[in-house]
Amino acid sequence: MNKKVIITIISLILLASIIFILANRFKKDNPSRNISLVLNSSSESIHYIDLEETLDKGEHVVPGSEGHFVLTLKFPNIKTKTKYTIERDIDSLPPNLKVYTDKERTKILKTITGEYSSDGDESYNYTLYWKWEIEDNAKDNLFQNSSFLLPLIVITEDGKERSDSHEN
Repeated sequence: MNKKVIITIISLILLASIIFILANRFKKDNPSRNISLVLNSSSESIHYIDLEETLDKGEHVVPGSEGHFVLTLKFPNIKTKTKYTIERDIDSLPPNLKVYTDKERTKILKTITGEYSSDGDESYNYTLYWKWEIEDNAKDNLFQNSSFLLPLIVITEDGKERSDSHEN
């Protein structure tokens, strides 16, 4: 084979390797994911968050893993006040996998409640954190080789109808 062809092939392989390494490094350095939920008034729904996509380190969800994501609630075209509640389905994941509302992972998510008012922002952001604590727990073995989808239950209720005119 010609020397130029061999050098070209080796250069292309090296370039492809560098691109692959940089792409994977970028993924690991920017683990935060923005997950948007478009909500309607008066509904109940379950939204599944793939925890593997939100890992802070590593490639798989295992005991000792942790991650975070930004949950954005969107209320397009809703003209009424709308109350919302977000809860975690506690029965679908290991009991020692906890979801938190603070970066220090001290405040466990029970519920998030709020009210959308059409005279304000159309979206609300919540950063949620999770960690699967390492414990000597036989239940952890039941979750080996599982996909880790965090189910969030979102309930919305119609509030009072808003008037389009503002009184001073």
